[in-house]
Amino acid sequence: MKRFMRYIIQQLKMKKHNPNLIIYFILFCFIVISCIKDPDEIGLNLLEHQQLDVEFDTTVQIISYSKREDSVRTDEISLNLLGSYFDPVFGKNTASIYTQLRLSVNSPDFEEDPILDSIVLTLAYYGYYGDTTTPQTIKVYEIIESLYIDSTYYSNQSIPNNGIEIASYNFTPTPSDSVMVDTVKYAPHLRINLDPEFGNKILNASEDELSNNENFIEFIKGIYITAEPVNTTGEGAVLYFNLISSLSEVVIYYNDSAEYQLVINENSARFNNYEHYNYEDATIEFKNQVINEDTTLGKDKIYLQAMGGVKAKIKFPEILDLVSTGDIVINDAKLIIPVIETENEYDPPSDLVLLKINEEGKYEFLIDQFEGGDYFGGSYNSSKKEYLFRISRYVQDLLKGNPDYGLNLSISGSSVKANSLVLYGTNSNISMKLKIIYTKID
Repeated sequence: MKRFMRYIIQQLKMKKHNPNLIIYFILFCFIVISCIKDPDEIGLNLLEHQQLDVEFDTTVQIISYSKREDSVRTDEISLNLLGSYFDPVFGKNTASIYTQLRLSVNSPDFEEDPILDSIVLTLAYYGYYGDTTTPQTIKVYEIIESLYIDSTYYSNQSIPNNGIEIASYNFTPTPSDSVMVDTVKYAPHLRINLDPEFGNKILNASEDELSNNENFIEFIKGIYITAEPVNTTGEGAVLYFNLISSLSEVVIYYNDSAEYQLVINENSARFNNYEHYNYEDATIEFKNQVINEDTTLGKDKIYLQAMGGVKAKIKFPEILDLVSTGDIVINDAKLIIPVIETENEYDPPSDLVLLKINEEGKYEFLIDQFEGGDYFGGSYNSSKKEYLFRISRYVQDLLKGNPDYGLNLSISGSSVKANSLVLYGTNSNISMKLKIIYTKID
């Protein structure tokens, strides 16, 4: 065949040649191309006397159910969440912030007997989740225990405060609107006037207390920023803030024209607390599955919630039935997760996370994830209303006898997002399913 190919090429290079050679050459190319197999086709490199049988659209039974998340780590996260919303399924939820304030300049000179004009807390917006047309009330307190930058904090932790409000601010969020201060326009941010007594406490602090940040954070240990819970179903929002933005600070205005900034920066210990009120206002179906731990209800619906809320466990109890009559090779295994659509302001999260549970109950990456995000999946497909994960290598390992401790499904970025999600269960008309294409070796 190679000699024939060389001959054809040589003849075509000559000025005089048989015109039929062009036709022969085209036919030859067609034959060669038709012999090239698609890499997805089955049957290459067969062992002698083996025959491959391909099965398409094989669906494996799934057991899945939702359970409460203990907590998520929230110290020094990229965004801090604040606000409250009342989800029709999950009930009331509130996000609160604990943060240190730091001196922008050591030993500030406030002059003798400074007169406070005002003190303002500003927080730079970075998005939201929910209905921002609902008015909210933000309260601010001074905390009485220290925060530490090298400590780990979780979403279910809290720090005591002195019980005295230094702000109670009612407003309707406008996270996309710029803000005019005097005659200057600034990027969207929230402005909260704090109690003058708090400002005077700082202006009248001793030289030692203002000498450096080590002393200052012992004097003012930090603030607690929270929201009153929204009590109407379908209303409210959780607002996202960038606390290390230059727009997030406490500004002290004094002596008519002077000002001084207390900053929140990368050295500021801070964390989020998330409150779900033990899901007292959630639906009965939700409470029976998640609170009362009736795992059989996962056949109807699966629930997921960020902010240290709810996760789901997935197992494939009958997976070994695939090898009951002989070995197989997994060509493709897709975990398809359809979403139940809702008519409210709570959009599905952009991505889910799927992790393997090991024998100690801890989470590990699936081997398929190392193939890259485009292969592994996990992003929301808005046209199909579903998420999809490709877990072919994980399934193959199960068939080799590796123990199945299950998979953990949760919302990506659970520490910095407020999304919730309801999925079709494992026995619904539109169900969560594992679809497998495999090669059977007889």
